Amino acid sequence: MTAKPSTKRKPQWIFDPVPPSGQFTGGIPSAYVFKPELDTFVREVLQNSLDARKAASQTPTEVKFTFRQLQGDDRTRFLNTIDWEYLQTHLQAVAEGHTAMSTLLANTISDLNSTPLTILRIDDSSTEGLTGDEDTPGTNFSSLCRNILDTTKDAPSKGGSYGLGKALLWQFSTLSTVLFSSRLEGEAPQQFRFFARTELPSHETEQARWNGSGWYGLPETVRNGKRAVSIWDEVAEKITRSIYLYRPVQLGTGTSIMVVGFHEPAQEEARPLAAIAQEILHSAAQWFWYCMISATPSLRVVAEVYEGHELSFRGEAIPGKELEPFIQTVLADTTVAKAFHRGEVAEKELTFKIPAKKSGEAPEVEAALNFRLSRGEDDSEDALWGNRIALIRGSGMVVEYRSPGKKLSGIPFCGVLRAGNARGFAEADDALEMFLKDAEPPSHDQWKATERLQEEYRKGSKSRLDKLWKDLDEAVVELCGQEMRPDAEAPEALARLFRKDAIQSGKTLRQDDQKLQVSCLEAFFTEGVWRFSGRVTQPGTLKKPWSFSLLVRLDSETGEGEKLLIDHLRTTGAASVQIKAELAECVVQPSSQEIVFEGETKPVHGNSRMPDLQRTRVRLEVQPGRGGR
Repeated sequence: MTAKPSTKRKPQWIFDPVPPSGQFTGGIPSAYVFKPELDTFVREVLQNSLDARKAASQTPTEVKFTFRQLQGDDRTRFLNTIDWEYLQTHLQAVAEGHTAMSTLLANTISDLNSTPLTILRIDDSSTEGLTGDEDTPGTNFSSLCRNILDTTKDAPSKGGSYGLGKALLWQFSTLSTVLFSSRLEGEAPQQFRFFARTELPSHETEQARWNGSGWYGLPETVRNGKRAVSIWDEVAEKITRSIYLYRPVQLGTGTSIMVVGFHEPAQEEARPLAAIAQEILHSAAQWFWYCMISATPSLRVVAEVYEGHELSFRGEAIPGKELEPFIQTVLADTTVAKAFHRGEVAEKELTFKIPAKKSGEAPEVEAALNFRLSRGEDDSEDALWGNRIALIRGSGMVVEYRSPGKKLSGIPFCGVLRAGNARGFAEADDALEMFLKDAEPPSHDQWKATERLQEEYRKGSKSRLDKLWKDLDEAVVELCGQEMRPDAEAPEALARLFRKDAIQSGKTLRQDDQKLQVSCLEAFFTEGVWRFSGRVTQPGTLKKPWSFSLLVRLDSETGEGEKLLIDHLRTTGAASVQIKAELAECVVQPSSQEIVFEGETKPVHGNSRMPDLQRTRVRLEVQPGRGGR
């Protein structure tokens, strides 16, 4: 039973004073981990709700996004209920400062009386609710409402594991303020809880200097001063009825979250709320369709928009046409060894050796992954998700739509890789589920050799993940019934990524009256770097060394495109390589007439000038070099 204070003291905002060290906090560091995009926001919200689902629930977790714009008396009543007069003194102090949050807060406060206040309420049901007392770490309450880098998600099949994703709630609030109400699992009768938090940088008011964040609740005196604790039952119900956050008993156990002053940080101009709601539903289907398609789905997502007190939009997340190939791939009753024709689904089991844990608790174990591939119509235009593979583990969210490194000309396909508890619940599946969970960065959008893997497991995580991607690429080729021909001309779709006058397969380049031929070019983006390979051939007989140079550029509609720094270049044959920033030059001894090369660019995630590299292309420029002359 969660402990409840019996006090009837008046709720209030309470901020922590600056610590004795005088440390200044300029903002919310965890907010910079994620792209401030609606797509990311939806992924984090839905993942958190699924992680809080009741273990024995036979009904799907339902998550509802409800938008309202408050004006006039509705806005006044809302602000008065959350003690706006006092909260504003702290927000205004930040607005008058020089932090990244100052300008947004200043504009919001200035416009508050003349523009509607947009609020977003997020309800989930068939979930546990904000269980836990005020102080115990690792509970639903403390992890979401009070602590930083605190998470309840130790179970392998949970989605999150860092406790950072909740930062997006405050990042999408122009007032950096979020309210919470909850009906609690395990309580009889259901207890009702209310709490609020504002995430601010360090600031100074007329009363004192403050460390940053503030909490709204009942005041409680503790050894080091005063703090706010949860408001319960009748008092909580009275407050939430005035701010559109009351949860009727019929809604069942779960959590309701309100983002005050909702906005989209990545958008230059505000969009109609109906358009935002529709994008939320599209994003939910795109990343969580696997949770929606079974006979007993685990997730249902709804969005509503109110204009005044009238419902103006309502929709439900339903996987669209672009996701049908993935869904059909999973639901296919029969499979074949190789998919030669449209609609056929081929299946193969891949294996993955999980390194032993450093603690000695778990030895090395081999786990299986289920890979299915469905074939599209030859030479047809790729669909939105064509020629990609959905990576899924036990949480049910699509971690990534991965493009394979090996390209197939004129053969559209889609694949689904189910790993860990998405495949089964054997001991090896559980072990792989935990490994892949640890392989996800805070954004949970890929499987890579994270620091957590390096801390928990013995050496080999990166090489084994690299092998998994290689095995997956080879499985794509195999299940499509193809054989990779090293000397084949590069596929037309791939050739378009490069300059035809420089690198098209079979194109000749002159060097001292000798011809160089370039072929077998490939490039793909993974783990923050571009990986590329190709072949250069000198068909003549030479008595002295020959050479070629290589540049890698981002594809651009105008101009030459941004040059990428080359990290390394490896070659076969008798050759030496010299790299100067973005230019690599290879000098080949006359005994070698052919060189196969492969290399990587330096990581580019930190370069703010770069576009979203998952959605762009590169071109290679291979030219006769000057070395060896």
